[in-house]
Amino acid sequence: MTEVQPVPVAQPQNVTPSIVEKPPVITPVQEPIFPAKTIIIENVITEQDVSAAPLSSPSTPSIRNEQTERSYTETQLGEMRRQIELLSQALEVEKKAREEIKQNQVQQSIAQFRGALEKMWVNGAPAEAMQNEMRTLARSLAIPENVERTILREVKIEMYGRAVKEVLAKRQLLRSSSSTLEWLRKVYHIAIEEYLEYESKFLLDLVSNQFNGTIFQISSDEKTKTDITPRLKAMGYAVVTSQSPEDALEKIEKINPNIIICESHFGSGNLSGIRFLHILRSNSKFNFIPFILLTGDEDFALLQTAELRPNEGFVKKPLNIDELTSLMNQKLTWFRGYVSSLG
Repeated sequence: MTEVQPVPVAQPQNVTPSIVEKPPVITPVQEPIFPAKTIIIENVITEQDVSAAPLSSPSTPSIRNEQTERSYTETQLGEMRRQIELLSQALEVEKKAREEIKQNQVQQSIAQFRGALEKMWVNGAPAEAMQNEMRTLARSLAIPENVERTILREVKIEMYGRAVKEVLAKRQLLRSSSSTLEWLRKVYHIAIEEYLEYESKFLLDLVSNQFNGTIFQISSDEKTKTDITPRLKAMGYAVVTSQSPEDALEKIEKINPNIIICESHFGSGNLSGIRFLHILRSNSKFNFIPFILLTGDEDFALLQTAELRPNEGFVKKPLNIDELTSLMNQKLTWFRGYVSSLG
């Protein structure tokens, strides 16, 4: 028999066994675990809230307490409003009282300042040093500058008016009354603008005096001037004459007449009396002054149909002094009424 040889078995070599990864262990998902204490607290709070807030009816004590507190608060607010109103009324009364006191103090200060000025200006404008004293007095009395200036101007005019009346009452007129008035204006430092501003009041005082006023006579006819000028002066008027309307326009602001008597015609190259009248009409300072035209036959018919104003009139030449005087009185009566209405 054939001998069977044994087949050699291969011996395993030193091989590092491979690492077999195990499948991951899947942990089952669990609900998050919160501290039992928190759950218990929350549950307790929730239960307490629910148990502490039962449905209440309007008659529960808590609602009644709210209504009581609200009523008490409204009462307090009402009392506070009443007290505020009383306080406001008291403050308003106090404010009015203070205003009255202040007004009385101002009036007393003004009266004191005016009295001092009148004493200082009684004989004319005082020296510069004395005027500076008055300014210092005004500052000490807390009188505003605009009030100070107004009082000063009023006092100047008043003192000037008194001086004029005294001169007229004593018949101590100079040769020309208009020159006397002009001299007094210089003594009292009265500017033409200041005089014109208080003109109506001053003229109202003058016309009530025995002095009848100033007549501005504009004529180039020597016979007319010779006939009527002395008679007008004898009636108590101051008479200022001028040769032409052009010359009269330069003088009129300084003269400020109470009445104007003017010829209707002048020499060639001069304004006519009618043209002069129209110029004065356009000037608010002079359009109210009584104006009488002395006219000849050529203008008499024209003026009869003309629309004249209440302060305007005319007399035909040759002059009748009685007719002229009657017309003057008529226009001056209107003028005095006009001045009174301004006052």
